[in-house]
Parts: sequence; C-alpha cells; structure tokens
Amino acid sequence: MSQPLFEAKTLIQSLRKSKLTCFAAYGEVLDNSVQAEADKIFLQFEEKKGNSKKIRIGTAGFIDNGIGMDVDVLVRCLASGASTRHFDVGGIGKFGMGLPTASIKQCTDIKVYSKTKDSKWHSVSLILTGDPETQKDIIDEPIEDTPPDKYLKKVKANKKLSTKDGESGTIVVWKEIDQNDIPFERLISETDVYIGRTFRKFIWNQVEFYLNDELVRAIDPLYYNTECTRFSDDERSILYDPITFNWPVDEYDDVGAEITIQLSLLPEWLRPTKGSGGNQNVKERYIDQNSGISIMRNDREVYYGVPGKKWPRPLGSTDWGELRSNPIHRWWGCEISFDARLDDSFDVEYNKYGSLPVSELATAINDKIKAVVKRYVQEVQRVWKEADDAKKLVIDDPKNPTRTRHSASEDIANRNIPTKKNLMAQILDTAKHLNELKKKLPNMSKSEEAALRVKFETEKYSIKDIADPSNYFMDIEHKKNGGAFIIYNISHPFHVVLLDIYKRLSESEDSALRDDALRLVKLIDLLLISYTRAEQDFNAQDMVKTELLLTNLKSTWAQFASSLVDEIDSVDIDKDSSSKSR
Repeated sequence: MSQPLFEAKTLIQSLRKSKLTCFAAYGEVLDNSVQAEADKIFLQFEEKKGNSKKIRIGTAGFIDNGIGMDVDVLVRCLASGASTRHFDVGGIGKFGMGLPTASIKQCTDIKVYSKTKDSKWHSVSLILTGDPETQKDIIDEPIEDTPPDKYLKKVKANKKLSTKDGESGTIVVWKEIDQNDIPFERLISETDVYIGRTFRKFIWNQVEFYLNDELVRAIDPLYYNTECTRFSDDERSILYDPITFNWPVDEYDDVGAEITIQLSLLPEWLRPTKGSGGNQNVKERYIDQNSGISIMRNDREVYYGVPGKKWPRPLGSTDWGELRSNPIHRWWGCEISFDARLDDSFDVEYNKYGSLPVSELATAINDKIKAVVKRYVQEVQRVWKEADDAKKLVIDDPKNPTRTRHSASEDIANRNIPTKKNLMAQILDTAKHLNELKKKLPNMSKSEEAALRVKFETEKYSIKDIADPSNYFMDIEHKKNGGAFIIYNISHPFHVVLLDIYKRLSESEDSALRDDALRLVKLIDLLLISYTRAEQDFNAQDMVKTELLLTNLKSTWAQFASSLVDEIDSVDIDKDSSSKSR
C-alpha cells in the first residue's frame, strides 16, 4: 500500500502553529514582489470588522507591478515547495515555501491574482476550514478573475518593465487574519520599521514600498546612508574601513564566497551624554531600538539583533568593551553581507528569518569586529565623561545643589526685577509646570529633582544648565506669577566656548582672574535674563501675531551665536594700529 509523502490536510494544521512572525510572513510576500522586478509595492491593511474595543488587523493586501505569473505558475504559487526558483542563489527566494507558509500561518482565506503583460487577470484561492476531514488538499485551476478596484488601481506602470497601469503584476489578499493580536496602530508602525530596514537596499535602488498609501522610508542601522530616509540632511555616521574575507561554500571549496563586514560609529550629536537613548530625536530615528548586528543575504536583511547563544561569547562577555546586553551598543552599527551560496554557513532556513552564522564562522566574525567595537565603546564613554566633567562645572557647592555659578545672577534679578503677572505663561498649574519642566531635564537624580522644586518655588528667576544635542542655546519656561525658569544648553557652541573660558579663569592662580570668571558669567546671565523679562510683556493670547517673530528671533540668534563663536579666535588684534588710530 502506497502512502503520500505528506498528508496535506494535517500539514496545514502544523504550519498554522509555526513560530513565523507576522513581519517575517510579510517579508516572504514582499520577496516575491522584489524578485518579480516590481518597482512599486503596496501593502494595504484593514481593520477587523466588529464591535471589539481591541482593534486588530482583519485583511491584508499585497500589490505589486512586477512581471506577474502566467496560469501555469499561478496554480503552483500556493503549493508548498512548488517554486520556479528552487535553490536560486542569485535572488532572495529559494525554497518555494515562502508564500504558502506565510499565508497559511496568518489567515484562513487566501487569494492570489496575477497578470503578465500578455495575459488576462486570473486568480487562485485557498480556504482553510480548520478541519482535516473537510479540508481540500488540492489547488483548483486558476480562473479568469479581475481583482477588486481598490487593489487594481494600485498596480502602477513599471518603467523598468515598460508596462502601463494595470498591465502586469500580482495581488495577494489575506482575509480572516486570525493569528495576529498586535494592536492595529502599533502593527502599522512596526511593519513600517520592518520594511524600511529589511528592504533598505532595494529602496535605495528605486523600489518604492507603500504601507496604507504612505511611502515607507529606508532605515539604515549603520546610520550612514541618509538617502530615502526621514532625515536626509542628518550628519552621517563614521564608517570603519570594510572588512572582507572569503569563507568556503562547502568542504570541497578552495576559493569560497566573500563576506563583507561594515562597522560604523553614530554621530556625537546623537549621543552627547549617558542616557541619550531616551531623547526624542534618538527615538524618531529608531536608534533606541538599535540592537547590534544586521545580517544581509543578497541585500535583504535576514537577521537583526544582539546575538545570543549561537555567538561564540556569552551575553555576559565584555570582549565588546561592555556586556553585549548593555544599551551602549546602540551607538555603533554592524552590517554583515553575504551571498546565498553561503546559506548553509549562515544557517538560512526556508523562511530566511533569524539567520545567524554557524559557530566557526561566528567566531571568525567576532574576532574581526571585537577590537573595533571596543574602541567605539571607549569613544562613546570618553564623550560622556567630558559631558559629566562639564556638568560638574555648573555646581559651585556640591553640598548645596541650589547654589550654582548662576546664583549671584539669580540673586540680582530676584532683588531688582519687580514681580509682574507673566502674560507669556502657558501652564498655570505649578505641579503640571514642574512635570513639564522635568521632561526637558532628563536623567535627574531624586536630589536634583528636589533642588529643582526648591528653585522653581522660591525664586522668580532661575537658570539651569543641561546638555542637549539640539541646536538651541537657551529655552525659557515662563511662570504664571512672574519670573521664568531659563535653561542653558551647554552643548551649544556658544556655551561650550563660554564654559571653557570660565573654567580657565576660575582655575587661575590670579585672584582677579578668578573674580572675572564669575563677572563674565553674571554679564551673560543678566543679558539673557533681561531678554526673558522683555518677552513677558507679550500676551500669550496674541501669539498668532508674535509667535513667528519670537521663533525667528530665537532661531536666528542661535544660528548667529554658533557661527560667530566659530570665528572668535580667528581675528588678530593689531594693538599698534589701534593705538595709532586714537
């Protein structure tokens, strides 16, 4: 008695229980679109219908303008292992398991439409009943079938293939998605990040991805290539020279295939102080999610994260300068690229997800990167130490943190500026105002928070130094009963130079110069406090008329302060000529 190699009806139940994530499943469908030479690929997610308060995905459509499939290929596209690209090492598919496995895992109603330039639209479908007794185990022949207009209108012209709108492409529709419990809005956000990072090199090669009609932007874990990202004008990271070496394809191979390792150190302005990972501009660039190594197979990411047990050193190792679990490693990037001939060495499975090098190769890679990574970590720590040293300068009396180098200026202002209702105050509740202020002053200790509250409640005018990577040199929090809390950004070039002068003067053996250090601080403080007081005569309710003026004033002030400070040491004063001209 013969026996089928696979029991299709029960195999489906097993595939439904696989650990394939929804993002890896989306990637499998997108792989097919990319390999079909599509240059515009749309993902359309729709909410599940019903009255549930938990909004989840119910339907997903994947639409591309690639070469499409004729009926002979289309009928096989939902059959596991029936790929036309078996063991193709030139593309990003290989095993013929991607679309069937991804679809079966995610939903119970699957339909695929496709059209080549010379054919009409046809479709095949698969319905999962959940019962092996009633489950069909064959795919019916494709039928002539025009896709719904909401999908068809997204099949755009393809310049590379010289096709017009709707002339060729493939549409995959998943209905009755029942194995995804991620809240809908979060799913959209995380899918956007997944596509932007996983398919970044295709985006740079002019393939456009759209998620619910929004263009997906590239995300480079090296933070070097800013093209097609949300922050194209960002300063690029510092790249280390590429590390390349060959690795044998199999035991009989004497030449091997090339592996390239690219390392980078993120720009200093993103990591000015310890704890910068919580800053808004860091989160906007997903650097807070940066988690180590990106592995690229034929330009498509197949792994992203901190290597675990498969790596030659345990997570507790410090051969990277700090424990591999330490968030300091978010400030460098590592991209490892290989071609599909080395799939066995990178333990690539049918779903191309979570692929890490085998032990011997992982050891070789770690040996090549650990010294560079350690130097990167030391450089990050050096910058943080300098920031900490600068922060220590702002406290004159460590035992009394409410007394700083600005205290004399605050005393003068508090004695001499009459109390007046502040028309610029936006937040009238003191507790709420303090909470908002603490958001602008991250990483404070409990004692620093207590000192902040004392200063806020007992002084009309207070000045606080912080290090912020943004290019402003002061911020003003107006208080409802008069006065203001003024924040100096000591990372701004103006304050960097000022602090340097203050430090040199205050450490001088000449007592007169030490006195001048505080006089210099008082002059600058009083100038800025005077400006702050002048602002308070504006009425916040009339800001429609004045906001642009004030914004431009502060912005231009900061820009000129930066550029002029850069020139402060470039002018030579000719004392003789100046004396003759008098």
